[in-house]
Amino acid sequence: MKRILTVFVLLYIILFLTVSCQKPCNTCPTVVEVTVVVIATSTHTCDYTATVTCTATPITSATPTCTITPTPTTTRICSPEQCNGIDDDCDGIIDNDFPEQGQECFEGYGACRQSGVFVCNGSSGVICNAVALEPQTEICNGLDDDCDGLVDEDFPDLGQQCFEGLGACRQSGVFVCDSGGGAICNAEPLMPQTEICNNGIDDDCDGLIDMEDPDCIL
Repeated sequence: MKRILTVFVLLYIILFLTVSCQKPCNTCPTVVEVTVVVIATSTHTCDYTATVTCTATPITSATPTCTITPTPTTTRICSPEQCNGIDDDCDGIIDNDFPEQGQECFEGYGACRQSGVFVCNGSSGVICNAVALEPQTEICNGLDDDCDGLVDEDFPDLGQQCFEGLGACRQSGVFVCDSGGGAICNAEPLMPQTEICNNGIDDDCDGLIDMEDPDCIL
């Protein structure tokens, strides 16, 4: 049924060209491109595209000879849509089963993360064309340098309480990242004062209290 309908449409085109060329052929078209629509009865098929070429022998002949290329013997059977720039399922829309095509996507974690867009990958659908950077050694900087999804995991003391200084100078803080990629305590001790004897305080912050300090020994 499909083949008969195809041939019928093409014969109609040939007849039209023949009738329209009943005049000197130097005014006739030399190449005419047509699209033959084949309607499937059970299996969905795609349009058949053919080229009709008109020539005349001799050139002054009134009726040209028309050749159809390629010969319409079959049609392309439709298949499930793939992401390949072709209308595989013959619904008139290309790659319509892959709406994410062209949308932004990402590859990698942390400092390795790079952006790209979804592109066609044939029968596999779409893939992200982003290329992640190579992982680096983890340092203390608030970034996931080794791209394992964890930030500064090699520095478990971060955020925990710490102290700096002795005696009356002692102050508390927390461990934070320093400029060199390590972790330090951010506490700032007070300035030492003159040791006052017999007050139970290490005023000069040397680790010695009152009579333990040489400053209090007569």
